[in-house]
Amino acid sequence: MSSHLIRPAAEEKRPWRYMELAASVYTLALLCIFPFVVHNKYFDILPTKYQAYAVLTCAALIFTVLYLIASGAAVRGIQSLRDGTWKGHLSFVDWSVLAFEALLIFSTLQSEFPYESFWGNEGRYTGLFTMSLYVFSYFFISRFLRWKQWYLDAFLGGGILACLWGITDYFRMDIFHFKERIAASPDTFTSSFGNINTYTIYVAMVIAVAAALFVTSKSVGRSFYYYICFVIGMFAIIMGVSDNAYLSLGALFALLPLYTFTKGQAVRRYVVLTATVFTVVRCIAWINTAYADTVIGIDSLFSFLAGHDKLMVLACGSWAFAAALYLLKFAVKREPKAVLLGLRVAWGVLLAAVFAAAFWIFYDANFAGHQDKYQAIAKYIVFNDNWGTNRGFAWRISWENFKSFPLIHKIFGFGPDTFGIITTFNNYKEMSEIYHVTFDNAHNEYLHFLLTIGAAGLAAYLSFLVSAFVKMTRRAADNPLILAPLLAFTCYSVQAAVNLNVPITAPFMWAFLAMGLALVRRDDKQKKSEDAGAEK
Repeated sequence: MSSHLIRPAAEEKRPWRYMELAASVYTLALLCIFPFVVHNKYFDILPTKYQAYAVLTCAALIFTVLYLIASGAAVRGIQSLRDGTWKGHLSFVDWSVLAFEALLIFSTLQSEFPYESFWGNEGRYTGLFTMSLYVFSYFFISRFLRWKQWYLDAFLGGGILACLWGITDYFRMDIFHFKERIAASPDTFTSSFGNINTYTIYVAMVIAVAAALFVTSKSVGRSFYYYICFVIGMFAIIMGVSDNAYLSLGALFALLPLYTFTKGQAVRRYVVLTATVFTVVRCIAWINTAYADTVIGIDSLFSFLAGHDKLMVLACGSWAFAAALYLLKFAVKREPKAVLLGLRVAWGVLLAAVFAAAFWIFYDANFAGHQDKYQAIAKYIVFNDNWGTNRGFAWRISWENFKSFPLIHKIFGFGPDTFGIITTFNNYKEMSEIYHVTFDNAHNEYLHFLLTIGAAGLAAYLSFLVSAFVKMTRRAADNPLILAPLLAFTCYSVQAAVNLNVPITAPFMWAFLAMGLALVRRDDKQKKSEDAGAEK
């Protein structure tokens, strides 16, 4: 009798168990298998990744539609549309992404190139079709994923394999012979991701997950695993030879204390991570000297850091400080909550001061006419056409083209992923004569969206990102596991300011954002259940 009563109750608690299983399989395939999908080495890596993601996500979409029909959920959904109850199931984040999807569709319909806007075949395969798959994946994961911490552990396992592959490429080992037929600039391709900028944005997400889990984990075994992943990731991201990566690292180390300095363990482990970074930089500097004839070498911001005469002092001092904090742990038995609060406040003030100083330096160097004061770092802060491997040129012509748009294109864009069409029409002579290439991307995700889906589409996208960030931030203090996907998605979003939106790395951002919100939804349901039980 009791088992007969218990079974329906269990089924009632998990009416979507098959969808949960499908979401778990989809998420694991995306996190662990998708990074290694290749076909003809680096020669078709973008279309191969695009096709793999499309097949995987379309399979999930078809399964979802069939299951909703077979289970009768589709009928109930239609009924909820009629009576309006469906609105109560949508958050502000959901409304933002739905507005984004609606604007993508309208931008495609009003475009002079609707076919190209739909498929993105004149750009980087990021047209309406791909963007709609991103939106579906957001709802699929955030609604149905049955969250497990080992999903992140598995992601790190795959990530470390990709990092080790990239490290061997830094030593020009080419263990899988992917570069044999690449005549021009073979060093700009690495691991299973191709372009170094694409690779380092992926590695930044690996590092973010590892750092967040290491700082917050209570398990000794898992902490050791996360630390090893962080160390390998740091070697990989620096050896990726892309200055873009330092934006993600800066965001990670700036935000981590604000979320985690509520416990002494987090402070101690954050200092360990900082000491590790200095140590890794010093090790790579030694490698570059000892194996100068073998390695690719780094001529970038890393050279400035590695060449600093106080680097060893910083490394040794950081390790000594970390050791002192661990010794202090035995002397102070209770958590010094007032001190920890003071640390978070002081860190916030420091970040505000650094941001203000950076803004002033940028203004002083670019608008006040004092470029000579910043010769040592001029290549990073003085903006011109050659800044950031010609990103300055791409940004300039982007803004000039946007200003010349008619009002409807300023609002709704020229059509998703039609940037290359715009520049071919308006800037072909300048591109071909000066740079001998065609710019089919703004090399700034947000500026790219401004031109292709307009101010309205960009506003909806930013609303989606910011609202998701805020929602996860509010719950990260209650559940530290939310911090890992939150920081991964944040690192991607920061580096997107100088990078491309392509179906090689963007799927990870959408997945992590959805995973974080799935965990928020799970916690909300548990809290409501507990509150309901308390009332009874």
